[in-house]
Amino acid sequence: RLPEDLSITGFMNTLECEHLRPSLTSVSLSGEEMGRAAVELLDQRIKSPDSPPRRVFVGSRLVERLSCTKV
Repeated sequence: RLPEDLSITGFMNTLECEHLRPSLTSVSLSGEEMGRAAVELLDQRIKSPDSPPRRVFVGSRLVERLSCTKV
């Protein structure tokens, strides 16, 4: 039984998460922010192909729904 016996969390917060029963708690990422970061990295790579790789972190948020028990 969810969430009494087991809590489940998804990732990417698709539209289906809201419509499942119980609704699925999920991590939400901004597609716009990921796209912007990807374009900036690609532009930098084109301009400086020998530059070292970079890591970029995009923000996320937890969308709490009924599939998890609050601690």
